[in-house]
Amino acid sequence: MVAIVRGHLEVIVNKQQVNSSTLEGIINKKFYIRQKEYNSIQSQFDLLTSPHVFSQVFNYEDYGKFELKIKGYNHQEVSKATNNCLMVRYPYMKIKTFDNLTHIPHSAICIIGDNELNQTLRRIENPQHTDWEINRIKDTDQKKIVKKILSDLRTLISQKIREYLLESEHKQSDIEGASEHLPYSGEGQDGNNEEFTKTHTSNLKSNDRQLPIGQSESDQVLGLEPDLGEIDDEGDEKHYGEDGTGKGFEDKPIVEGGKEDGDKTIFKTSKLEGIHHKFYIFDKESKKYKLNITSPIDEEECMICIFALDDMNNRTNIEFVNVESKAEFIIKNGNIHVKFEKGIKYSFIFQTNYTQKFSAEVIFYAIK
Repeated sequence: MVAIVRGHLEVIVNKQQVNSSTLEGIINKKFYIRQKEYNSIQSQFDLLTSPHVFSQVFNYEDYGKFELKIKGYNHQEVSKATNNCLMVRYPYMKIKTFDNLTHIPHSAICIIGDNELNQTLRRIENPQHTDWEINRIKDTDQKKIVKKILSDLRTLISQKIREYLLESEHKQSDIEGASEHLPYSGEGQDGNNEEFTKTHTSNLKSNDRQLPIGQSESDQVLGLEPDLGEIDDEGDEKHYGEDGTGKGFEDKPIVEGGKEDGDKTIFKTSKLEGIHHKFYIFDKESKKYKLNITSPIDEEECMICIFALDDMNNRTNIEFVNVESKAEFIIKNGNIHVKFEKGIKYSFIFQTNYTQKFSAEVIFYAIK
């Protein structure tokens, strides 16, 4: 794609000439392209030709330059996102993709020029030109160097993608899921009270076995979050209190008190689905956030947890701090505990114990 768009390559397929002049017309006729490849082809063309994309050239140490292009997608366009970064090296061959760079819908392409960086990566390419394989290097010291190069590339690309899609200067506040993943991405003229247009809604799941509304069998039995607890004989999750040995995220107990199990104080929880909520920044100066919730169920005690997500989707439980709400609630180990009534709207203004920008996930649990 890069070679064709930039005029380095022309081909003829079944008497159809493919070059920089004819390419757009070909792409617009979907029957020319395999359906499973269409999003990739279209996004590559857009990245290389549209003026409305992020584009920057970087110089990596003494190895030479590479070019990074990023495209974001709003709610209506989210199905077009490839959610990866294509890695292309001179002479403009696509070698592989970097996946799982961020949760926000995007497409990206990295183009490495004719330089030492290109030669270094070319030496570790497999014969099929579909991957860079570190194990092709026998020298231990050289292997460490090249491994660091690939790691640095991935880190920088991931960082730039998130910065472009979510920084305040990028006015795309309707990016799919942005309200859930990074509150800082929405700001009004004064940086306050800007809501996102997207409301995250988890679908209620259908089960043959009758379960309480808002709970699903898959959540009760299979939905255990990493390091959250353990599954008991009834298929529920256990969270140990401070006097027990079980720990939650970052070796902190999730909740206190509850039912007795030998010498352990435990809670049984079931993950709730179908909770409509908006999460956005309320006051940038004081780093206050706002969480609006509409409950579709009655639940005597619900635990609201907030997690920071890293680039590999690993969760870190963070704490609600200085919480304000008209609803009656209590804070236990940094999580909000509140009674839900069907159809009632709940609003919480709060700070967190997390000082950096973060991609966020809000999860709701019923306490038994």
